[in-house]
Amino acid sequence: MTRNLHKILVAGCATAALMAGLGACARSQPPPECEAGRRLALVAQAVPSATFVPCVVDEDERPAGWSFGTLDVENDVARFWLNSDRAGLRAVKVELTESCDVKGATRSSTEDRDDVERHVRVSTVSVRLEGTIYDVFDGGCVSYGFDFERDQGENELFQDFQTMTSLFPRAELRGDLGADLGLELDP
Repeated sequence: MTRNLHKILVAGCATAALMAGLGACARSQPPPECEAGRRLALVAQAVPSATFVPCVVDEDERPAGWSFGTLDVENDVARFWLNSDRAGLRAVKVELTESCDVKGATRSSTEDRDDVERHVRVSTVSVRLEGTIYDVFDGGCVSYGFDFERDQGENELFQDFQTMTSLFPRAELRGDLGADLGLELDP
């Protein structure tokens, strides 16, 4: 991560912690929305090779009953969770890594993206609808782990969480950060 971006992120978290008490950064985190900003840049920095970054769509575009949970960013991995009023807290885990093991998953189509391969692995369908969707692209992979109880509208939940997230092009993020915020995103 560039020193400039790192200092801004640390300062922002420290300020929030002072204003709201210790641990404020962990308790009330805004989502990495699908626009150039510090939160999305933080996710991008976890996997510098990834040509896409997972993000959460604008609040007015989110399906009813869904909300952002928490964000966890480390070297080589960024993950966040999505909450559902029907499926519970942390109903879906979204994780960005450099690669994924898609063995046993079925290749599926992605909407309007020739540069992303989608694979779906459903582990359980009897009592629960459980599995993982993988979006694989140059330099990275986003996995979406889900686990829904049957008879809770699991097919609708499955469709909903996919509309809650998107992939933001790293090149666009890099350009927008420089132009709008004067920040550099590591290549």
